[in-house]
Amino acid sequence: MIGLFPGDYIHIGGDEADKSEWKKCPKCQARIRTENLGDETGLQSYMIRRMEGYLHSRGKRIIGWDEILEGGLAPRAAVMSWRGMQGGIDAARADHDVVMTPTDYCYFDYYQGPADFEPLSIGGYIPIETVYAFEPTPASLDEKQAKHILGCQVNLWTEFIATPEHAEYMLFPRLLAMAEVAWSPKSSRGWDHFLDRLTAFLPRLEAMGVNYSRSLYSVKPVLERSSDGRSALVALKSPAPFAVIHYTLDGAEPTAASPRYESPITLQGSSTIKAGLFLDGALQGRIVAVPFLVHKASGQKVTYTHPWSDRYQAAGPTALVDGLTGSKNYNDGSWQGFEQHDLEVVIDLGREMEIRRVSSSYLEDFGSWIFAPREVSYAFSDKGKEFQTLAVLPGGGIQDGNEITIHHFGRDFSNVRARYLKVTAKNIGVCPPDHAGAGGKAWLFVDEIIVE
Repeated sequence: MIGLFPGDYIHIGGDEADKSEWKKCPKCQARIRTENLGDETGLQSYMIRRMEGYLHSRGKRIIGWDEILEGGLAPRAAVMSWRGMQGGIDAARADHDVVMTPTDYCYFDYYQGPADFEPLSIGGYIPIETVYAFEPTPASLDEKQAKHILGCQVNLWTEFIATPEHAEYMLFPRLLAMAEVAWSPKSSRGWDHFLDRLTAFLPRLEAMGVNYSRSLYSVKPVLERSSDGRSALVALKSPAPFAVIHYTLDGAEPTAASPRYESPITLQGSSTIKAGLFLDGALQGRIVAVPFLVHKASGQKVTYTHPWSDRYQAAGPTALVDGLTGSKNYNDGSWQGFEQHDLEVVIDLGREMEIRRVSSSYLEDFGSWIFAPREVSYAFSDKGKEFQTLAVLPGGGIQDGNEITIHHFGRDFSNVRARYLKVTAKNIGVCPPDHAGAGGKAWLFVDEIIVE
């Protein structure tokens, strides 16, 4: 490889090394003792340092995924930070060069639009506006440390991509957004101006025969307000402000003759909103059909005992009562994730009212470390201080396999009046012994809590 590639760097990988066998290997344990390495993490660092020394003697530098930080970084190594930004920040502070490539912005094998309309993907969700919001140089670095950020890298892993046309679809137009992020100073970037340039550039992709995604032309309903449990004010939003939104509420497919969206829509009860983006009277992309739920908890105040993960925050404090339900894609923007923590929330319904049914939904995606809750409970209170638990629903156990499941935990009630509802869902805590991430922190993903 040294003879084949004239560049300065050799990428040695170093990611996702399962050390469970090292713990049982007599030779590995002997090497740890002989070299005074401490543990298996130190053993990996020892291996990386030996490889770094050899490649340096041949005039090369190593670069590896951020796991090579574990146990101590080799003297001249550069780091590709993929498990978030922190690995890159740590490396830059230690005077090592960095390429930023975090999954939340740079993994282009993730979905870029609604999963129901996209080719099958590994999961995740990174629309073009998320790509454009990426800032490769963290503000927490000082001027000297920031110089170690060499740039950023897009990754397109192809387990689910079989053709060049599919690869083009996953890359474009997101690659245009990343190019501007990588090659333009932050002070000169702006989403609206980028859209102007993108609109002018898309015909070039057409002329070149590039199979680019039209997911930019998507519409997303967003709850603006709900106060009485019977109606809701819903806004229709899109990352493409240059196009016109037309919608329907009667089940018909929208056309250019359908009502034009001008301001938030009042829904009288649960409805399915169908909407599409039109440019010069022609539909761009696909029609989006979104069931929007209006119920007694819609838009009400939710208080959390444990915070949600910043990585999977959905709509933040309103995510669990925003009228939108998640798909089987855990990163579709509707699911709220809790890493190892339980879900415990209190919903203030605004006034005392009769409650006939409560339900909540949870995602199970075994391969993504997301598990159904061990149990779900519902408790009620008049004043929000002392709660009476009236339902405890056991989980169904852990499903081993690749099937992704949405679990619904519901219970009917009679003669229950309350203002406050407490919902508790128990996280299993850690991945089970037969899981690839055995012992690692388990995720709990929750969506709409519905009160009727």
